[in-house]
Amino acid sequence: PANTFEITADSQWNSITVFTTDGTALPELEYIDSTGAWRAWEIEDDRNDLSELIFFEDTRNKLTVRSQAEAHIIAHFFNTKIPGEKLTAQFSESTSDFLETSSESKKLLKKIPKYHLRADWGADETMRLAKNFFLRTRNWFPIEQKMVEAKYRPKTIIRTNDAGEDLYWPISENVEIAKFVVHHTAENVSKEKNRTPEELMRAIYSYHTKTKGWGDIGYNFVIDRAGNIYEGREGYERNNRIPVGAHVAYRNIGTIGIALMGNFQQEQPTEAQQEVLALLIADLSRQIKADPLGETEFWGKKSPNIIGHGQIASLGNGTACPGRNMIGKLPALRKRVKEVLDILNEYEEFSIPKGRDFLTSTKNLAKKDLTIERKDSPVKRSISDRIDQIRRNEKKTFSIKVKNNSTIDWPAGSTFSMSNAPDGTSFTPFRSKEKIRQGATGSFYSSVETKTTPNGTYHVSITPRFLKDRYFPEQIERASTQYTFKVSGDTRLLRAQATRQVFSNNLQANTIITERPAPKTKEDNTPKTVTPEIKVKIAGFSATYAQVTSTKPITISYKGNQISSIPVGTSIKVHFDKANNMFNVKAGDQRWDFTDARFGQLRLQSEQPLTITNYQNPRFGQGKIAYNTFRDSLNFHVENSELIVVNQLPIEEYLWGLGEEPSTEHVTKRHVIHILARSYAYVYSGSKRKFRTQLYDLEDDPRTSQLYLGSDWERYHTEQRGLIAETTGQVVTKDGTPVIAPYFTQSSGRSVNPWASQYPWCRIRELPHDAGLAQRGHGVGLSGNTTRVLAEAGKTQQEIIDYFFDGLSIKEIY
Repeated sequence: PANTFEITADSQWNSITVFTTDGTALPELEYIDSTGAWRAWEIEDDRNDLSELIFFEDTRNKLTVRSQAEAHIIAHFFNTKIPGEKLTAQFSESTSDFLETSSESKKLLKKIPKYHLRADWGADETMRLAKNFFLRTRNWFPIEQKMVEAKYRPKTIIRTNDAGEDLYWPISENVEIAKFVVHHTAENVSKEKNRTPEELMRAIYSYHTKTKGWGDIGYNFVIDRAGNIYEGREGYERNNRIPVGAHVAYRNIGTIGIALMGNFQQEQPTEAQQEVLALLIADLSRQIKADPLGETEFWGKKSPNIIGHGQIASLGNGTACPGRNMIGKLPALRKRVKEVLDILNEYEEFSIPKGRDFLTSTKNLAKKDLTIERKDSPVKRSISDRIDQIRRNEKKTFSIKVKNNSTIDWPAGSTFSMSNAPDGTSFTPFRSKEKIRQGATGSFYSSVETKTTPNGTYHVSITPRFLKDRYFPEQIERASTQYTFKVSGDTRLLRAQATRQVFSNNLQANTIITERPAPKTKEDNTPKTVTPEIKVKIAGFSATYAQVTSTKPITISYKGNQISSIPVGTSIKVHFDKANNMFNVKAGDQRWDFTDARFGQLRLQSEQPLTITNYQNPRFGQGKIAYNTFRDSLNFHVENSELIVVNQLPIEEYLWGLGEEPSTEHVTKRHVIHILARSYAYVYSGSKRKFRTQLYDLEDDPRTSQLYLGSDWERYHTEQRGLIAETTGQVVTKDGTPVIAPYFTQSSGRSVNPWASQYPWCRIRELPHDAGLAQRGHGVGLSGNTTRVLAEAGKTQQEIIDYFFDGLSIKEIY
């Protein structure tokens, strides 16, 4: 029910998932955790009909749940407890002579991880038998086998177990590996942190095998929070060959899936997990001769060999995995893997075993309770409440105080490097003038000059690169901190009066208001406007009626006048009567007829997204995600004697649903694309028209406008709203005027500009990072592939814009 209720089972259990019976989306759910607090019950990244796994340390037979709407669900319960089992974390050391005697061993790990076979963590192998299955799998595997390049097609298929019983999902073995794919297990995180890894493995195994219908655990390997490794999908132990997993829909063949226990949207991976992940990938890289720092083309896209789940996911299967807190660590991980691989290759004469032999060549020295040693950062910044301030056209010296927490004295002249400095402000590195001894606190100084930076507060990353030879990259990364400063206006500048036409939030479509800039203040000299709105035609909608629902009341308006407010739970049907040229609207027992629909304006508006239940996006609405839910309002018009639907909403909310970039592309790349996409929407929401109509500004189709997928995209890419907020109101301008800066996926090595008369600022240039790739897109302006490379190399947003365009600047206009 749409209420608080209890889910109860006859037997004790400690893990649970729920899903709808008909594949429709689950409503918003909350549950009471072990501490008695209400907690959001997240849905699966790539399936809105399935909840994420909840795993408790203790067993129970009921769970208190709160639902925002009625839903028909099935609950899957699983008890991971095995009677008499004693579970303690195991720490082991290697029996290898090399790892015991070589001084290089300290560069690997102080403790070599314990490798747990499936039997060690208690995999119930009868779960995988076809006779025990009652659910139907998401049948991507046969399709993937047909679509994948011939060189990747699996060579060996094992259809039965040793007893000759049929397996539900046959074992296939990879013949060539292209990528290491990093995941998080993403179980709902409660305040309990002592999640027993063997039990969690069994809970995930049940979730993947039965609930998701994958016939086995999806990952090839799993790493717990203490850094121990667990054998995942069955098949690796047969002949040391990597079996094809079920960890990335349509991208399993040719990849190895490695998951870290945890939900890194909410928590951080441990240092032990990151180090063991590097060791495991380095060891596997030895076997398949992979380059950890390299890039290869896979499924038509050039990408790093070590990559996150969401970065390689196919369209329609987007995901935030491995979580925002792990995605940013991938560049450091690739470097660390290369360091470890170089050590393993250099000491090959020690006959270091490979693969499972390397992992299993350990002896158990002790069993003790799980403890993770806390390691302090080598630097400790003294943070004060004071924010340094500078005016435009001013030069000042600022300082920071830092405590030396490292094991060495810092010589005079030690420096912190800078990144993310705003355009128009220059810094010298923060440099020490005197020696700073261990445990002492010293000052670092930087000369700062601001010329054109807009008013505002800015955060600059500072990193102790002078310690890079003594600490691993992830430790240096942890030692990074932020320096905050504020820019205010130059009193010599006079504020020009300006007006701008914008669409008002609550006025009927096509109504234009003029807003004048606010009076000059001491802190702000930049003209501001209210956030304009954008009107987006739902291009794939072709029915004669639309059935609309929402989880909040829906307001019906016609020609700007409110007609009625429809309560939650009542579906509204909007029909265009072509013969009589009128709108018929039905909501329960109520009906309204609006004549002369050709000139009428019919609007449905709600505080929560509106769902068109009889529609799914024809190109991208595959599987369980229809992409049929939209924020703010739906306007209904008649165009060429056909009913059209237009989603009207603020531009910032429009960007929440923009599907131009996968979730886990580099954050700087995403910021650049969001700025260009905002510029595109902003320019076309004003006097410049993309189409010869005032009914809408853009379409949701990337073939004619931009890929807009509405609230469903936002729901599955939860980090996007936060990323959009970081560039709120920022567009690209030419001589202060917002302009359109085209972008595309990738070139074959050179950009073009057949539209020079329209976009003269687009550079024609060689793009060496695109060389050898197939052309994807029009080739004008910014290449997404090259932008990724530049972003990973540390280039700023403005530097990337300058690489592709001549004379464009990033400016905040509202």
